[in-house]
Amino acid sequence: MSKINNLLLCWGKCEEGQLGVQINGDTSNITPKIFPSVLNIKKIVCGDKHTIALSTDGTVYSSGSNEFCQLGRTGSQKQLQQISTIETRNITDIACGYNHTLLLDSEGQIFGFGDNRSSQLSCESNAETIPLPRRIAQSLQNVVYIACGYFCSFAINNIGVLYSWGSNEYGELGIGSDRPVSTHILDIFKLRGCSIIKIAGGFSHVVAISHNGYLYAWGNNSKGQAGRGNLTTPRITFPAHVKSVEDMIIIDIACGSDHTVALSDDGRVFTFGFGRWGQLGHGQSSSIEYNPRQVIDLAGAKIS
Repeated sequence: MSKINNLLLCWGKCEEGQLGVQINGDTSNITPKIFPSVLNIKKIVCGDKHTIALSTDGTVYSSGSNEFCQLGRTGSQKQLQQISTIETRNITDIACGYNHTLLLDSEGQIFGFGDNRSSQLSCESNAETIPLPRRIAQSLQNVVYIACGYFCSFAINNIGVLYSWGSNEYGELGIGSDRPVSTHILDIFKLRGCSIIKIAGGFSHVVAISHNGYLYAWGNNSKGQAGRGNLTTPRITFPAHVKSVEDMIIIDIACGSDHTVALSDDGRVFTFGFGRWGQLGHGQSSSIEYNPRQVIDLAGAKIS
């Protein structure tokens, strides 16, 4: 999805209604369509087959597949609808995993719904799915940022402490082990004092940036997605400083399934990881980048 002149555009596969618009007679939309503009959307996040949208007034909408209750509402309607059970909360941020959703309200409380088979939603519940928004991670206070990997979840509080829970098969919780699942909310102690401000997760790897612009990565590195420089360490269970960009100030990050994108303060874009489908932007469709590499074709562009 893309926002141009305050109009939100969407395109791609829509067999489960995840684009939030009516597609007649087809399961894909190859021409951009206007997303319902009356909603004043300020942020959109996507899971595997569902979409969550947040409006400027704190209203939350969902569309797409509800197979794992990831829409946060009852019924079979796949098109964009408000999640009414959360309308009394002032939601300020949203995040999606593969089949689960997190919401953050203005009081620093986290709500979740959807797939919970890896404890990615509620450490207080053994339910495989949570159908409606429920407050989770109640031991955490003053949360200011939330994020998801495919099957795990993360939160940052107001002093930059990072917490993780859920699937840990590849060490993506950053706790020094790869035991499959954590049913407890964990403080990633290796990052204490680093004042983390942002985090992003892929299929099984995680990256984070600190207030001073350092880039950290951990989890699965089998395709170079953690930027370790080689594949001798296929799993990184503690956060590791990505040293090849240590002389830069990183201000934003994003993850695909097995690749990573980082933006420096001078507008340069770096990518690393799996690039078989051209997702790294280096003009090579079958490669792995073990270290962050600047996307030269974006040099001079105003990226923010």
